[in-house]
Amino acid sequence: MNLVRTPTCASKYLMRQSFSARHAIVVIACIGIFFSNSALAYILPSSAILESVRARRAALKYDTLIVHGRALDPDTNIAKKRVWRALKSKTGLRTEYKSSIETQVDLITQGKQYKFTDGKPPLKGISAKSALESVFLIDSSKDENGARALRALKTYKVKTKTVSLNRFNKEIVWVIGAKPGDLDSPQVWIHKDLRVPVRFIYRDSKTDENIEIRWLGYGSAQTGEWHPRQIDTFKDGKLTDRLVFHRVEVNPKIDTALLNIPTQK
Repeated sequence: MNLVRTPTCASKYLMRQSFSARHAIVVIACIGIFFSNSALAYILPSSAILESVRARRAALKYDTLIVHGRALDPDTNIAKKRVWRALKSKTGLRTEYKSSIETQVDLITQGKQYKFTDGKPPLKGISAKSALESVFLIDSSKDENGARALRALKTYKVKTKTVSLNRFNKEIVWVIGAKPGDLDSPQVWIHKDLRVPVRFIYRDSKTDENIEIRWLGYGSAQTGEWHPRQIDTFKDGKLTDRLVFHRVEVNPKIDTALLNIPTQK
């Protein structure tokens, strides 16, 4: 004989409570999604974003940085050169790549870039006024409405009036120059909370290669908030250069002659 169990008052009460609990969870989830989307919906103009990047850098109150690291082979991830960087605010950036055979130097100073080996620089440098590292790492002087950074980005044909939001390594970023899903247009990605550049995509006008630079690991134990822990460079989607830094010195003494315009010996 089949017995049909009639719900008791207690079981009816528990069923109602269970439904109410599930209903509450759904409501809370919807509220969370609403506020999350609302937060993502607020987009600043590029001028305000770029000025906030400069202001963050100025707030660190550093004048000089020396950063130590390694250049890794992109295929094996084995260190192939030592890297030494000297950065002085409003002056310049010198990066040395040291092997057992020679030292290659990349120097940005007074609006020019010089690349040379073993103390034999070229007679003339090339314009570096739009060099992104010059804009985002060196100069922390007042930049009204981000005008200096905007000029630099426009030389890479970044459409600075286009601003969107995206995620990079699960973190929210502002994207200047492209809408979501567009990875072909020239664009720079700025971490929304840290206010530092984390990704830059552009097309090299000389080689017609699609270049992507990633500045990774801001806030790491090795380099702190002063400098990215790692810098990756991709060409047409292939990793070609990887720099990993393991130590930073803040406001050390430095021979400023290293940041002067080089002369032939």
